[in-house]
Amino acid sequence: MSVNARVRLRELLEELTESFRKASDPFKIDIKYFIEELRKILPELSDEDLIIDAEILEQLANIIKEQERWVIGRTSMLVLGPFIALLKISTLSKEELAKELAGALHPIVELEQVTWIDVLRGLNYLSTRKRYSLEELREQRVEVATEKDLKELGLLARIDLREIIREVEEKILRHIKHSKVIDYLDVVRDRDIFRSFLRAYAVSYLATTGKISLYYNPLEEKYYIVKACEDGDYQSVVIPFGVVADAN
Repeated sequence: MSVNARVRLRELLEELTESFRKASDPFKIDIKYFIEELRKILPELSDEDLIIDAEILEQLANIIKEQERWVIGRTSMLVLGPFIALLKISTLSKEELAKELAGALHPIVELEQVTWIDVLRGLNYLSTRKRYSLEELREQRVEVATEKDLKELGLLARIDLREIIREVEEKILRHIKHSKVIDYLDVVRDRDIFRSFLRAYAVSYLATTGKISLYYNPLEEKYYIVKACEDGDYQSVVIPFGVVADAN
């Protein structure tokens, strides 16, 4: 065993003992740090030094037990705290209750107003600014942009929304005909994020028209598309665009 490893082992024991003695909160002791340090020097330890190693592990186990007791104590306080508060409120008179509320009141609303000095400062700033005027258009004719012009400028997407809705509807009906359910993201996901949003809109349209229904599973944190049921077992839900963006 190297001398450095033995020295480091004793330093860890002293550091852990001192930390455990001073810490009021057992969770402030970095257990992972001590375990990692032990792992590094373990190959260099002799059989005699394993006694100190075991002592450190025993202290770490005691700290974990202390953390468990700390959690149990805080949990019990969460249960008893409101009950004790209700008992105290029930014993207070109206005057005492009003004093307690007044003492615990910490308003977060504040009044802000513009003073005359601020007004004069603003007027002075505006007076120093250079005045600009737009040049008048001369000998130019204003025309209305046509659909062709908008497409050439790239301001109007060349998409057929009806075709996208038909495509999405066919995919959903074809899948739920056999499995009765399909993952929402499997329907709307596309390599092009813009087309993903369009497919999401198509799903929303189909749900609005009553052709499908959306279902959210809170345990899996997933959205599913199912058949529209007349008995109302399934209801449409709000799905943020962020869900679609994250899936791409």
